[in-house]
Amino acid sequence: MSPEKYIRERARSLPIYKCYVNENWQFQGLAQVVVSRIHSNENVTFGLYLVDVGCLGIKDTFFKFNVPTNVLDGLINGSSGAMPMKEVEYAVVHNIIYAAWEYAENLGFNPHIDFLKWTQFIIEEDTDDIPLIEFQMGGEDGKPVYVQGPYEKPLDVIRIINKLNKAVGKGNFQVILSSEIDDEEDDDYEEDDDEDEENSEDLFDLADDDFMDSDNYGEKLLELKSTYSQRTLLKNSKDFMEIIKKYDNFDNVRSMEDMLDVLKDIHLQALGDIIPESLIGYEKLEGRKIQLMSELNMPFDKSIYTAEMLGLPAGAKFSSKHARKLLKFDMDEPHKMLSYLRNKWGNIPFAEYLEILSMDASPEIMIQSFDNALLKFPENASLKLGAIQARLRANIIPDIPRMRDIFENRSTITYYEYVNFILLYIDILEQGSDVEHIEALMMYLTERKDLDEGAFSLIFMNAKIAGYRILQNYIQKK
Repeated sequence: MSPEKYIRERARSLPIYKCYVNENWQFQGLAQVVVSRIHSNENVTFGLYLVDVGCLGIKDTFFKFNVPTNVLDGLINGSSGAMPMKEVEYAVVHNIIYAAWEYAENLGFNPHIDFLKWTQFIIEEDTDDIPLIEFQMGGEDGKPVYVQGPYEKPLDVIRIINKLNKAVGKGNFQVILSSEIDDEEDDDYEEDDDEDEENSEDLFDLADDDFMDSDNYGEKLLELKSTYSQRTLLKNSKDFMEIIKKYDNFDNVRSMEDMLDVLKDIHLQALGDIIPESLIGYEKLEGRKIQLMSELNMPFDKSIYTAEMLGLPAGAKFSSKHARKLLKFDMDEPHKMLSYLRNKWGNIPFAEYLEILSMDASPEIMIQSFDNALLKFPENASLKLGAIQARLRANIIPDIPRMRDIFENRSTITYYEYVNFILLYIDILEQGSDVEHIEALMMYLTERKDLDEGAFSLIFMNAKIAGYRILQNYIQKK
């Protein structure tokens, strides 16, 4: 039985062992909670929960399964710096988690996906058997307080504030942005704030070349969105279409540098956010995002190359040494890697994939080559993705692929495969006008915590540019 299945089905039958919470959680507005249960072998399974009691609820969580107690002790002792932990009765942590969960859901914020899938089953169900302890959520007056976290980008901030506006109304919650936290220690805070107010008088003077990198980018974006939200959808749509003329309707936006130039346009960003919100609404977006979670949340590891990914036959040897060797090859020059693969393992699926990629051929020949390769290796994911990509280049718009269909009979995929799949998914979406789909995809991507910064930036930039093109397609149709 897998650890995940055991936790879902049996964890609650294990006795509670020790529970912890950081000492000043109510003052900090953030509770780091640990709940552990003990096995008959004296090992423990424990869940860690990062709980925002201001408004967001259960922001993050993970578990350790059937590990020695010194693993738990090491975690607790390692938290003695910024968030020193104290041992408490189970009822304390139970009531913190459930109160924050309920408070956040009433505001429209769902708990972390891993909580719903796994770690909620480490804590007890919320029944009358657990003593009720009243903990106030939100600020001192009970109103929501949003404190921008270190990993929450301007787009996240905007969506959170919009949800709070919808749930409790403007002026009925407090927002503390990361720039404000930094500025509390800045002697020039008042002076800088006055300067910002002067600059905001002219809407189109807000942007400059370094604007996206400035600390107050999120604040200025919110200011612009507030201004645009008071105008008609028709007026905003006309302005959006006028702005994209500067970029030749995105026809020449191909390189990372081109994409960054477009993404620095704060007016395009503001309109690209406010128009879909006016068209769709958050309930529909949340529903679509949850649907995408189930479709795209296939587990992946941080490996680039594995035996499964390469399509090696059963029993073929593949070690970390082989993986490191493959990482040294330049994918822009596939011939060298192809030679190595063939010498080592013969005519494997990934070698076929590389050979087709290296062809100087028309899209039609590429399609035929991938289809022929799939007759030999019908389950190989790289060949399936290559065949779809070739059709796109031939202006044959395929159906949006399902992850389980591409990676059939696979329990996990590589990081390389995941990123390639998502980028292809975005490329196909970009050909249409489904604004709801691309916006929900971006919401889903911002909530994935397992993408490293480089991969997230690559995917999200492509998704954002695709979102602009899709919105352009939608407006032109209307």
